[in-house]
Amino acid sequence: MDEKLIKNFTEKAKALSAEVFRYKDLNSAYDKIAEVIKKEGVKEVGCVARGLVKNLPARLQKENIKIVYEGPPQEIAKLQIGITQVQAGIAETGTIAQKATDLYARYFSMLPSTNIVLLETSKVKATLSEAMEEVKENGGLLGYTAFISGPSRTADIERVLTIGVHGPGRLVILLVDEGGESNGSK
Repeated sequence: MDEKLIKNFTEKAKALSAEVFRYKDLNSAYDKIAEVIKKEGVKEVGCVARGLVKNLPARLQKENIKIVYEGPPQEIAKLQIGITQVQAGIAETGTIAQKATDLYARYFSMLPSTNIVLLETSKVKATLSEAMEEVKENGGLLGYTAFISGPSRTADIERVLTIGVHGPGRLVILLVDEGGESNGSK
């Protein structure tokens, strides 16, 4: 694991208004997710329970948090928090790359007002090209990849910066050092 890449990715993502946290293991990351949910006062979240996220629902149900796995986009948009795994991070820009072939991965990362993502630190790559290779190796199709650089923002109206107009207003990236491959993250 290249610590310089992780540091660069973290700095760039934070510069784009993302919140970035790093954890040694998946359980610590799950604790942070529960903390964010409690702090927001949310009782229902959406998630794609695969890979790094696969054991999260059991953890959240202990906290009496309801998990939504599917539904129409109008209903998913009413959720405050969506949780997914992303396949790569790009250190040169602080961008995350998510294979977008799964409809609900797209919904849960784009429609709720807060997007929480889990990313293995070993998947942080220096460049876009390297990140695209990582996405492709993990079953993604290059034409169906979402690139997320911080919370949604626009300055279309009178050049006034507005956060959260075309997607989540908050992006929380949880970097996980271990627990990915052994827990079926592919």
